[in-house]
Amino acid sequence: MRLRTFVTGLAAALSLMATPAPAVLQTSSTPPVIGERSAPLPERATRRPPARRTEKRCTEDRRHCIGVISYGADICRAISAAATDAGIDADFFARLLWRESLFDANAVSPAGAQGIAQFMPGTALLRRLDDPFNPAAAIFASAHYLAELTEVFGSEGLAAAAYNAGEARLADFAAGRRGLPPETRAYVAAITGHSGVTWRDSPPAEIDYRLDPERGFEEACRRMAAGKSVRRFRDPEPPWGVIVAAGTRRATVERFAARLRREHPDLLSGPEMRIVDAVIPGFGTRPRLTAQLAAASREEASDLCRLLRRKKVFCRVNRN
Repeated sequence: MRLRTFVTGLAAALSLMATPAPAVLQTSSTPPVIGERSAPLPERATRRPPARRTEKRCTEDRRHCIGVISYGADICRAISAAATDAGIDADFFARLLWRESLFDANAVSPAGAQGIAQFMPGTALLRRLDDPFNPAAAIFASAHYLAELTEVFGSEGLAAAAYNAGEARLADFAAGRRGLPPETRAYVAAITGHSGVTWRDSPPAEIDYRLDPERGFEEACRRMAAGKSVRRFRDPEPPWGVIVAAGTRRATVERFAARLRREHPDLLSGPEMRIVDAVIPGFGTRPRLTAQLAAASREEASDLCRLLRRKKVFCRVNRN
């Protein structure tokens, strides 16, 4: 049966995808503490597609990779290597990434920060990070960014504050013109054991950032990351997309998308097809897996959708 309309195709896809996948309950123990401060870790159930056990993400030179099978150990090796490369303290860096994302390569904050290092899309572009959801690349980009912030603001504590609140806000704080947001105050204290005001006015001469005084960095980091995993790495989201299929099962969405490519090679052989979580107007508020033709702008997406509709393929332009 040909996929004639977006609504028909979507309804068919949803009926095929109605059976829910098993929920994976991910839990973590209390993170390492400096002084008496700690960040409580939430317990959450996350619905994920089956893992591709060979899947991995690497730095551009492919010297450092993180795979789904050895995720925790690979994360810790990458943190150590990136910290050495950037000239920053590995334990401090691990504490910051833990506070940012709990080492979750697929994390997305309510504000839109992405990946293990929680880069906002604009900051990722400035740091030449093409995919914030690639944990290997993001860890190295984050380490070098922190090294630059430490040089600019003079200490690890103020660098952490700038990483969280932004460089402009931290410059105002350092000059005494503004305070730090509550989130940033808690963030700096949890990572360093000292307040932002202390780092500004009377910075400590020495900080013991060790994750565990009884163990070396990688062993302590692996214990910290025990139980952390991803079933699949998240694909980067294009700014705009043309939705041509949607549902709850990745395999079925991919099958519908592949069928469209076969039926309309003249239109679909060029644009990149990505699987993206998106809320579809008219189909509830829960995000669904969508097959999207990536587009850099609304105009580009609209033009492509118009061409598809002329071929009797109904579609929907979506801003991600």
